[in-house]
Order: sequence, then structure tokens, then C-alpha cells
Amino acid sequence: MAAAFAAVLLVGLVLVVLARLESRRLANEDERFRREAAGRNWTFGVRTENRTRVRYWTGTTDGIRWQAESRRAAPPRRHRSGGADRCLRWWADTLRGPSGAVLFLGLPEGAETPSFAIAEGSGALARMAQHVAGRAFDRAVDLYFGADAGGQVNAATLKKVDGGTLPGYIVMAADSLEGARRLATGMRAAMHEARHDLQPERAHALMPWVLQLPRRISIARMDTIQSTAELERVARAGAALVRCT
Repeated sequence: MAAAFAAVLLVGLVLVVLARLESRRLANEDERFRREAAGRNWTFGVRTENRTRVRYWTGTTDGIRWQAESRRAAPPRRHRSGGADRCLRWWADTLRGPSGAVLFLGLPEGAETPSFAIAEGSGALARMAQHVAGRAFDRAVDLYFGADAGGQVNAATLKKVDGGTLPGYIVMAADSLEGARRLATGMRAAMHEARHDLQPERAHALMPWVLQLPRRISIARMDTIQSTAELERVARAGAALVRCT
């Protein structure tokens, strides 16, 4: 009995020590991010939302004002909240966006562009498959871009853009003809130029998703910011995409 109690006590002490070390590590990282943000005339802060730790920035890059956040859910309850475990979101306002959403779905580095189709047909099973796939896709868009931007997208109605071949991405749009026009008039070239800056620091990570809305361009991925230099590259890529709209 005494041995069991001692073992439980030891485990508890180890957990307390690990929690304190993790808290100290995060505090040191926060201070580094704050110092590096100030050196770039950005602002930096930290907040908590439903047990999700959010680091957030505002800044200006190449004349474009932007906001970003790096979200990390607390492990014990991350599934209960239904949210993303780790997520980066960057966004900026624009006045010349498309009439409907244009979505660039990032693929793993080096992956070939796959075919993308939801079950076709008018039968009951086909309609059920379309409904389930549409809801799952809509949920994924919300997880990537958040409720504000995701709420402006009915992912189930997005269509693959003909001629929308872009290495590392599948291109979809609410109006596929408008999506094709935007690719042809600058967005394809801008995405090619931004590709290096959008490349994640972690190996084998998905390329970020890019969402173009009538009044906003957003960049998101399922991972946190690893360094200020990485955020600087994302901001540079985002600013270039805003300028091409």
C-alpha cells in the first residue's frame, strides 16, 4: 500500500515538474516572439480561448496590413471542443476580391495533383454521399480558416476549376469560370511566386490552404508558427496575393 502511494506521489511530482518546465518554455518563446515582433514594428500578444492557447500578431508587410494567429489546443480537451489541435491563420483585407470564394487546397510537398470528385448521381445513396462529403468539407474549411471566414463559404457548392492545375494545389471556386479567369489574370503567377514563402518549415507538411473571398485573403494550415522568420515569409506571400487581386 505504501509503495503504491509512493509511486502515485512520484508520478504526480513528475507531472508537476513537467508542467512547470513547459510553462517556462512557452513563456520564453512568448518573450522571444514579442521581442522579434517589436523589431519589425509588429504587435504580439497571447490569449486563451476555451483551453486553446492563441499567439496573435498584427503587422504591415510591403504596405499590406495583416493579422495572424497561431493556435494550440490543450491536449486533454482538444477533441471535446471539436477544434483543430494546431492551426496557423493569416489574413488581410482586400477590396477587389472575387464575387464568391476561390479555394486553393494545399497538398503534401511532392505529391501529384489527385482527381477530386464527390459522388455523382441523383439516387438516394449518391445524395447521401454528397451530403456527408459536403458537410465534412465545410467543417474542414471552418477548422482551417475559422468561423468568420469559413462561414462565408458553402464548401459543398465549390467546383473544381477547369484548367486550374497548380503544382501543390487543387483549385476550387463557387464560380468555376470566375476562378479560371482569376488564375489566368494573375493569381496563378502570384501563387507560383509565393510557393517558396508558403513552404512550411516542418518536413512533409501540407502546403497551406489559401482562401480568396470578396473582401479578404486568408492563408491557413494545420500547424503552429515555428519562428518569426516563418511568419515573415507567410506575410510576404500573403501581401503578394493581396496585391494581385
